[in-house]
Amino acid sequence: MPDNVVKGLADKTGKSIDTVENAWESSTKDYVKQNNTSKEKLSSKDWATIVTITKRKLGMKEEKSLFQKFVESNKTAKEFLESVASNIQAENPGVLEVPEGKKVSDMGQDHFEALIKSKGWNEISKALMNLVRWNKNDDKALSDWADSMQSKLSDWVDKQRETNKNFGE
Repeated sequence: MPDNVVKGLADKTGKSIDTVENAWESSTKDYVKQNNTSKEKLSSKDWATIVTITKRKLGMKEEKSLFQKFVESNKTAKEFLESVASNIQAENPGVLEVPEGKKVSDMGQDHFEALIKSKGWNEISKALMNLVRWNKNDDKALSDWADSMQSKLSDWVDKQRETNKNFGE
């Protein structure tokens, strides 16, 4: 088993590297014997199975796939996806620095210009484009506002770069 995988399993289980390596060797030996084959003939699918066996020997439970969770949920696909989507956390919460109690669409262009100066154009542009993408079906007004603001800011950044080619980086 690759060293990084051994270390990862040892960290996750709190067991020693020797214990993990022993579980790996035992799992490999058992699998080879049960399937009447040799280590040299094992496929990537076989090795994945051996990793699963090793994890079980170490007391780890396999995380269910999203598909398995869907099947077990007895929900419609739409209901299931909505429940999963509601648990998604923002990768960059607060990048647009909207004060508590305000909406992003309440913020003027000067607010975003200041953010571009401190955080860079790429970061702010990406955040605005995420607003466009994520809201185009559920909140078209917000999506259109973000698209318009991104366009205005793009023009502003281009104008700033006429005198400072690295502006907003």
